[in-house]
Amino acid sequence: NFVDGIYYFIVTTCTIGYGDFTPTSEVTRAIAVIFVPFSVACLGAILARIASAVINKRQQNFRDDLLHFELTPDIFEACDVSNDGRVDRGEYMTFMLLAMKVVDAELLDAISAQFDKLDVTHSGDLCIDDLLEALEKNLHTPKKKLELHRYKQSLLTKGAMRKGLGK
Repeated sequence: NFVDGIYYFIVTTCTIGYGDFTPTSEVTRAIAVIFVPFSVACLGAILARIASAVINKRQQNFRDDLLHFELTPDIFEACDVSNDGRVDRGEYMTFMLLAMKVVDAELLDAISAQFDKLDVTHSGDLCIDDLLEALEKNLHTPKKKLELHRYKQSLLTKGAMRKGLGK
């Protein structure tokens, strides 16, 4: 019966399985062994695509709304982290990235801490002097001193071996 087949298809695919219709012959059981997992997987894939499309549309609408928002005094005050009455590019971008939930505050704090670590001259920006000073500091660590000592020893050993071979 076609109607019973459709009913069985829907109930099985939705994993309800009332048990009122079951395959009885060997052939229908063999078909069910293939059909049931396949139909459940297909339904899951269809539902996942629908959910993904809905989520993507909501995210796009949210981003569009944020990109077309009106700058109010309250938002301006929230952007002005330095409290100097001005919003620079960095403050605005930080506010927007947080508002869009592209990054979270912990990640921005970690990036800021990394910047502070790289800015060894404490100038507020990165320059070649920061790099040179960091390299100079690294040369004086015990690990670097040991590496340099081993490197010098290997050069001396190679030099001594060459002198010995040249005689």
